[in-house]
Formats: sequence, structure tokens, C-alpha cells
Amino acid sequence: MNSIGSSTLYWAASVVFGLPLLLIGLTEWHQSLTRKNSHLARPVMLLRTYLVPLGALLVLLVQVAKMPAQFTSVRVLATVFGFVVLVLLLSGLNATVFEGAPQGSWRQRIPGIFLDVTRFLLIGAGLAVILSYVWGVRVGGLFTALGVTSVVIGLMLQNSVGQIVSGLFMLFEQPFRIGDWLATPAARGQIVEANWRSVHIQTGRGLQITPNSVLATTSFTNLSRPPGGHHLVITTTFSEADPPDRVCALLTRVATALPQRRTEVVATATPVGGTEYRVTIGLKSPADDSAAQATFLRWLWYGARREGLHLDGAEDDISTTERIEQALRMVAGRYCGSAKRISRRCGRTRKSSATGRARSSSRPAACPTR
Repeated sequence: MNSIGSSTLYWAASVVFGLPLLLIGLTEWHQSLTRKNSHLARPVMLLRTYLVPLGALLVLLVQVAKMPAQFTSVRVLATVFGFVVLVLLLSGLNATVFEGAPQGSWRQRIPGIFLDVTRFLLIGAGLAVILSYVWGVRVGGLFTALGVTSVVIGLMLQNSVGQIVSGLFMLFEQPFRIGDWLATPAARGQIVEANWRSVHIQTGRGLQITPNSVLATTSFTNLSRPPGGHHLVITTTFSEADPPDRVCALLTRVATALPQRRTEVVATATPVGGTEYRVTIGLKSPADDSAAQATFLRWLWYGARREGLHLDGAEDDISTTERIEQALRMVAGRYCGSAKRISRRCGRTRKSSATGRARSSSRPAACPTR
């Protein structure tokens, strides 16, 4: 009897003196973590606000008041205490492993759906432990039924499950992100959405939805990686009579003048054999491909004719001697006509000025006032 009374007194004294000290220590720790903007502030707040008071109340009911564990009030309190422990474990795991992960690490690359599945499994295991130890429920049969049901559903939805698994592995690897430009055998465009089932690619013709299972079994090109490494390659054709050095100089000059070009990357032009030449231009973004190519080809057409080169092997008479003489005569005729009109206009201006002066000199002088 004395041993029971001493143990009861011991537990009561522990709660009376230990609870305030523990709450004060946790409060100071929480304030320190809050000032540092630490991710552990939320788990410490859960520990101080919910877990410690519930644990103290549970100790008072079971150890001090000697209430049997089969009482409904004790079971409900133990269930709430178990839920709070489960939430604290999930919050602490998220804060220590994932929220403070360095940029580019495997912890930072884990997709959100993996975290959701992990939380679901932990919650299921916690509920099973609470039901088994607090309420005395046998959960073995429940897990067996869930396993059989999962096998049946997996066999019925093989294709869908395969797409989901492919999407999960692809999201875990993260070969692309939202906003990257992707080139696949079926489409080329910018990724606007990526989920566990498919990837949505915005193309010039609309929204291309590609299942993850298709991307997992084929090769594709991420045009946005590495950052700043995108180049536009254009192949052009000139005549065999055109000097290669002059053609390469023209191509480089036109490519360098493009407004979409990255200034730190030098444009290059090389002959690839026969009458073909390849131009490599570093662009700021894959989104500039169409505009840069259109501007380059338009400027190249004018530049080739000014230089007397034959773009695409075209034989034209735009830069012949006769056309140049005709253009010079036209310009000279327009200039002479403009000069004659200006001369006649100046003559009329001088004549009107002289007439005005003559009229003013022929007027009688005004009589002086008396």
C-alpha cells in the first residue's frame, strides 16, 4: 500500500513540477527557432501545445487516478495522443528531411506525390497501431483483405497502373521541369504541366498531351538544359560558283546582327560539303527559334543579292550592269527634277521679294505731322 502511494506521489510530483519547466523550455526553444526562421519551429510548437499537455493528462488519469485502461475516456485520450504523435512524426520528418534540402539534391528532387504516398503509409501504420494496442482490434485480417484487393485492382488496371508507375519514376528523376522546352517525336514546345500520368506541351498548334509511359519508352531532347546552352542550327544552300569564304563571312555577319542572339556566344558558319553551309547561332531561349530563323532568312536574301551571291543556287538578273545603270539613271533623274523644282521655287521667291521692295520704294513719303 505504501509502495502504491509512493508511486502515485512520484507521478503527481513529476507532473506538477516537471510540466511547467518543460513547457517553459519548449517555449524558449520555439521562440529561438522562430527568430531563426527554422523549419523545426512547427514541430516544436506541436510538441509544446498538444503532445506534452495530453501526455501529462494521460499520466494523471492512469498513474495518479489509477483509472483502468479499458475505460472509454482513457482510450479516447490515448487515441488523441496517438494522433498527435503521428502528426508530430510527419511534421518532423518533413522539416528535417525535405524542407531544408539543398538545391539540386535528391531530397529536393523527390516529387510531391511520393511524399503524399509516404504520409499515407505512415498514417495507415499509425492507425493500425492505435486500433491494435488501444482498442484491441485485430488488424491482420484487414491487411490481408487489402492485399488481395490491391492485387485484383492491379490486374484489372494494368495499363493505367503502368502509366502511373512510369510517371512516378519520371517525376522522381526529373529530366525536365515546368517551363522547359521539350522536343519529342510527336511534338516540340514548352511544358506547361507535368503530373503523375502525362506531360502537357504547349506547341504552336495547340496543347499536346503525351502520356508518361510514352516518354519513358522513347528518347526526347530537353532544349532548356543546360541553361544558356541552346543553339539554332540553320542549313543554307548556295551556288557552286560562290566563294566559300565570302559565303561564310556573309552568313556570320547576318547571324551576328540578329537581336535574339546571345551576345556572349559567337555565331559560326561552316561549309558541310557540296553547296550546303551550316550556321550555328546561340539564342537566349528556345522560344526565339521561329523569329530568329525567319529574320535570318529574310536578311540573308537581301545580303546575298547585295554581295552578288546565289542563295539556293538562284540565277537572277537583279544585280546586272544594265539594272544598276537603269537604277542610277532613275535616281539621277529624280534628283535633277527635284533640283529644277527647287531652283524654280527659289527664283519665284527672289522675284516676289524684289517686287515687294520696288513697291515700297515707289510709295510717296508720309507728311510730317504738324
